[in-house]
Amino acid sequence: SSCPTRPVASSIPAPLKTLSSSRTFQKNVPQSSPSPPLLPMAASASAAGGQPQKQFLSIIRDFAAEKSHGERTVSGLKRRLDDVVSASDAATAELEAAKRAREAAETELRGSEVQASIADASIQALEATISHLQEEIAKLGSELDALKSTEDIEREEFLRQMLEMNARIRQFQQKASAELAERCSGPPSADGKQGKSAEGQNVSDMNETMDSEGMLTDSADQMNKMNAEVHVLEEEYQKDLLELEKLRHELADVRAKRALMEAVMKETKKLQEIGGCTIHSLRSSRSATYALAAEPTTWRRSRRRRRRQRRWQTNQRSREHAGGRESAGLV
Repeated sequence: SSCPTRPVASSIPAPLKTLSSSRTFQKNVPQSSPSPPLLPMAASASAAGGQPQKQFLSIIRDFAAEKSHGERTVSGLKRRLDDVVSASDAATAELEAAKRAREAAETELRGSEVQASIADASIQALEATISHLQEEIAKLGSELDALKSTEDIEREEFLRQMLEMNARIRQFQQKASAELAERCSGPPSADGKQGKSAEGQNVSDMNETMDSEGMLTDSADQMNKMNAEVHVLEEEYQKDLLELEKLRHELADVRAKRALMEAVMKETKKLQEIGGCTIHSLRSSRSATYALAAEPTTWRRSRRRRRRQRRWQTNQRSREHAGGRESAGLV
């Protein structure tokens, strides 16, 4: 913008110097009556030196105008530079904010991926436990059905044996009552043979009573054993009922857990969908960040290009001014 200037005194030609010195002398030293021969010489000298002086003054005015224009352009460029610097600062601040947002999005994405992997692992573990519990429930159900069938069979067998025992007891009671009635109602015999036969009958009756008593004791023992077995079966039945209630509670818990896991799986799918959206937004933010990062480089290149153009223009102007001054000096 600034071009080299020559000193004013050196650029003034010699006739103009003498003219100016003569004029200053004439201004400083008053003359009452100039001599007539000097007037035509002064007029010719002023006419001869007036044209270069006008050219020089026009050159000075042009230089002053160019200088003021250059100063204005420099001030405008400074203002533009300040604006560009402020814009670059704002762009760098936005870039830093975008980088921080990208880092936050990446951390959130990593956290969501970790949560999704943990949820997947927990879902798989719960599905395995649910399948294992279902297998155990099916096994216990089959065992319970088998116990119920065996219990029904044993109960029917016990009832049949009890009915047989009751029939045998009734028969024994009827037989014993009939024998007692015969003994009480029979007349006494005086004959010896009849006495012997009566004694033999009594012995046989005693043997039968002893046999019946043995059978009764055996049946009582069998009844006690059957009662004990029935008691044991009832205890086992109660235990099976308790296990059945426990299995029902476990089944209800498993169903509740299954419903909970289905809800967790739905939420996990939603999180995975959200994770895909965050990945898409992260990629878009990365592209925007790269664009913002590329903006300063393009701006610097354009700025360098403009500087080169301005330098070339200023050099051309300075060369033109120097050529004009040289032509004026030659004139």
